[in-house]
Amino acid sequence: MKAPSFFWNPIALLCIGLLASFLWSCGGGVGDSGGNTADKNPPTVMISYPQVNSSVVGTAVYSLTFSEAVTGLTGNNLNAACEGSIQLNPGNGGNCYPISISSTDNISWTVDPVGELSDGAYKLAVTTDIKNLSAISLASPTSVTFNVKDALSTVANQLETDLLKAGLSPSLAESAKAGARSTAGNETNDLLNVIPAAFDGAFDAITAAGLNEAFTQAALSTIIESLLSNVAGQESLVNAHSSARVAALPANFSTLLTSLTTRVATKSASSGTTLQTLTTALVSSLPAAGATATEIETTYVSSIVQTTTTVVMTTTTDTTTRDSVLAGLGAGVIAGAKQITVVTVNVATIQTATTTSMTTAAASSDAAYDVSTATTAVVTAVSTATPTPIETPTTTETPTTTETPTTTETPTTTESPTVAENTQASCSLGGQTVAHGSTVTAYQASSVAFGSTCVSESRSCSNGTLSGSYANLSCSVAAAAACTLNGQSIASGFSTIAYQTASVSAESSCTSETRTCTNGSLSGSFTHSSCRVEGAQDCFFNDATVSNGQSVTAYQASSVAFGSSCSSETRSCNSGTLSGSYGFGSCTVQSPATCSFNGQSVAHESSIMAYRASSVAFGNTCTSESRSCSNGTLSGSYTNASCTVAAGASCSFNGESVAHDGSVTAYQASSVAYGNTCTSESRSCSNGTLSGSYINASCAVTAGASCSFNGQSVAHDSSITAYQAASVPYGNTCTSESRSCSNGTLSGSYTNSSCAVTAGASCTFNGQSVVDGDSVEAYQAESVSGGSLCVSESRSCSNGTLSGSYNYNNCSVTWTQQLGSSYSEGGYGIAADSNGNIFVAGTTKW
Repeated sequence: MKAPSFFWNPIALLCIGLLASFLWSCGGGVGDSGGNTADKNPPTVMISYPQVNSSVVGTAVYSLTFSEAVTGLTGNNLNAACEGSIQLNPGNGGNCYPISISSTDNISWTVDPVGELSDGAYKLAVTTDIKNLSAISLASPTSVTFNVKDALSTVANQLETDLLKAGLSPSLAESAKAGARSTAGNETNDLLNVIPAAFDGAFDAITAAGLNEAFTQAALSTIIESLLSNVAGQESLVNAHSSARVAALPANFSTLLTSLTTRVATKSASSGTTLQTLTTALVSSLPAAGATATEIETTYVSSIVQTTTTVVMTTTTDTTTRDSVLAGLGAGVIAGAKQITVVTVNVATIQTATTTSMTTAAASSDAAYDVSTATTAVVTAVSTATPTPIETPTTTETPTTTETPTTTETPTTTESPTVAENTQASCSLGGQTVAHGSTVTAYQASSVAFGSTCVSESRSCSNGTLSGSYANLSCSVAAAAACTLNGQSIASGFSTIAYQTASVSAESSCTSETRTCTNGSLSGSFTHSSCRVEGAQDCFFNDATVSNGQSVTAYQASSVAFGSSCSSETRSCNSGTLSGSYGFGSCTVQSPATCSFNGQSVAHESSIMAYRASSVAFGNTCTSESRSCSNGTLSGSYTNASCTVAAGASCSFNGESVAHDGSVTAYQASSVAYGNTCTSESRSCSNGTLSGSYINASCAVTAGASCSFNGQSVAHDSSITAYQAASVPYGNTCTSESRSCSNGTLSGSYTNSSCAVTAGASCTFNGQSVVDGDSVEAYQAESVSGGSLCVSESRSCSNGTLSGSYNYNNCSVTWTQQLGSSYSEGGYGIAADSNGNIFVAGTTKW
């Protein structure tokens, strides 16, 4: 319909006169089919979720909020080159992801990525192709970059992609992905916990699908390879993905490998073939995860074998089953090692690690179990030609003629005895062999229409006869049919904006509707992909073009005084006519003026301290005020920038100047007698007045008088030693005292300066004088006969008394014998001593 022109609407004219800024709210608006009202201003948008640089999960739904109702929100239906007004693509560019866009009021919109996003950086962009109900484009484009941190979504997406590449049908790949999400959904959302749990769900989905053996084993191998591929480049399995690859495996990879191996062993503990397939994939995937050859040979193979052996020994006690399953384990390890080409591993070293770890783990669980059957299988696997990895047929449907590759069969020495015992005939369904006693899932039809459900039955083989009647090994549900609008394909479940007409007149608005595709049927009736307003003319304002329908802000003046406000109006272009009258494209508020105080500049809204006087007398206080500047006017009236208080006068004491607030020590007298104390006071100066009354600057105490002793002067406080007598008889001791002088008085009574002890009397011995204290040698006899000895003693003199009793000064031995009278004597010469005595010298033999 044609909207009324506000130029001719009286109500609108009244609104302009009262409130120019609310032009359209007063009746100049244009209504759409939904009753919304749009103005002539360009709409704006805010991306309320996600926030810039925030982290969200892979299943997050994003939120956009527009300033008014808008149309034209379109996005990609497929992962392809970006198209549409809402674009979601990797942060570094590339194809856009398919999205679903919806709204209940055309103002608040949700953007839901189809499927889920894996870890990484993304960009959500809104272009100016979006318009309001007056066909005015979005004011400006906007975008937000954010991160997806979601281990579960990343693992699930990678699993689906890898299974599709391996040749599984989309429905089965999606089923495995759903199973992985279901079992891992309650785990902590990191790779360490998600990967093992996801294996359980994916394993169950594949083994329940009724595929032939070749497809089943290939799919299981792909699951392991896909799950471990997420480890490559991670610094840690419990943190968000790192932005850069690292050369080594994360420290917690061993924990992950043990957990994943435990689940692998648990799921295949009764099937040597399945365990061989999964173990082959585990070992061959280690280099892609980041393991080195040394780590594989010395650590990870031993971990896989030890963990698996322990699970097998714990879950079954049947020797035959143990032999078969552990043989599959050993063969799988060797097969996986032989498939490694990224690094060079030593198969012989791996063989040793496998047999050693298997033997040790088995003995720990059951010392009586003989593990030789399994270890023999390891040796056989080493000598067997390198097996070819399982290749899945390129078709996405379950094959009807594909046989299980011989390279994946368990070596003949390790086959389960149950296979050899099966002498009953097998069955065939669609070219697939069904062993006697086995079952296969068959479907009534190979495909059903969209919205229908595949009908299946379980067919059992009994000695060549297959129960049931369904003949199809697989069934797919046809995809919902897409719709077409003006050559554009619209996927079922998606919507597009259509317009009633391709163009409208300048005063009209484009009318639109949302058309939704449901299995080939498109709702609504509008047929045009776009709509334009015809004949609209642009306007000009200050030499700039204002597009029709656009607005510009105009000002009454180019500048206003400080404190005033710029008066503005919105001038809108309506087919060449610009509303309003203001003529300036910008307006500035003049800067406030500064103030001046004593030659100093004071900025607007700043203040300065001023004083009533520049100085005041001592004891008074300076009076101040704060003067504030307001646009060149300074408050207050004080004119002095500073004020000082006059200093107090100094005092005089004994010709010495004492500063104001200073002090001096004065004494009552200049000296006092010995034994008395000088009396002092502290005299303080206060502005020329000195407190107190003492007038002496110093005071001395008179020194004490000296004493006299035997003509010798003894100073005050000194001492001298005196004796009771000048001498004492021999054997006695001199008695002394210390006499001290105190102000002329000498203590004590002894009068002698010294004392001597009388010497002892000498003795006489045979007319010889012996001094007191000396001694003399005396003999008992003056002479003794030949053959005798002279006896002597030492006699000492003590004060006239000689000790001892011997009376002779010397003693001689008399010879009375004829020399040489016997054989024992002989004379041989004459000798003389120092005294002149002459002796006959000889010898006597006794």
